[in-house]
Amino acid sequence: MAKQCDNKSVGVIIRDGERTLIIKRKNYPVACACVAGHLDGDSPLDAAMKETGEEVGLHVEPARFMERITALKLANPCKRDGGLGHEWYVYEVDAPVVVPKAGSDAKEALWTTPAELTALMKRTEDVAKKHGVRTEDLARSTPAIVSDSEWSANPGLEPVWVVLFRLLQSQ
Repeated sequence: MAKQCDNKSVGVIIRDGERTLIIKRKNYPVACACVAGHLDGDSPLDAAMKETGEEVGLHVEPARFMERITALKLANPCKRDGGLGHEWYVYEVDAPVVVPKAGSDAKEALWTTPAELTALMKRTEDVAKKHGVRTEDLARSTPAIVSDSEWSANPGLEPVWVVLFRLLQSQ
């Protein structure tokens, strides 16, 4: 039986100059993504610090986390019971000269350039278009994209992260 979803998620954009740290997820939704997870009763900042340690082995002082998005409600589904949407809290942290290591939820952790991150976003948008859905329609796009027969061999950026990055670019 799946855990109950608390419908609250935290995401952490880890930067080294212009590079962004992503993981290749091995669990649903299989995709490339930034560090993220459920709050599970923690404060957003505590969850951000915990997920950063668990997913990429990085321990960062709380003062280095810069809040970027607070309580943004998105209809992104997850594998947990009742996981039809989440209230998102997104932080950014600068972590130069870090050699990331993949944690339990990741196949790999790697630094991406702006061009590589843009290419991952385009891959996601192309697969969404192939299935006749808009990437922003997370309730429909996430299951369609991650079940695509060619996706697991060459995943793009998790649809919720495409939405979050687009929002941050517009700010």
